[in-house]
Amino acid sequence: GKFQPAELAYAATLKLLPENDARRADVTERLAASIYKQGEQLRNEDKLRLAAQHFLRVAQVAPGSSIRYAADYDAAAALIAVFTQLGEHGDDVAAQADQRLAHVR
Repeated sequence: GKFQPAELAYAATLKLLPENDARRADVTERLAASIYKQGEQLRNEDKLRLAAQHFLRVAQVAPGSSIRYAADYDAAAALIAVFTQLGEHGDDVAAQADQRLAHVR
């Protein structure tokens, strides 16, 4: 999709903007959204592990973004679904993901 090139463009733009530039907040929000949208696309394709990785990247790249907690929640939900599909072998990891989900609520 178009969201990966957008992520790269926003990241490059942030590198060029001075730290005190008022536009940084908007560009950071757009960067977070482009990463989140990649996760949504993967989730819609039932690629839950990859989707979770993108959702988790939002917190790494833009921890102050307005969608950060939604991304954390969606990451935890995707991981719970993955480990539920694994059955008994995923129970411990699903419990850990559930704890992360509780932390986000």
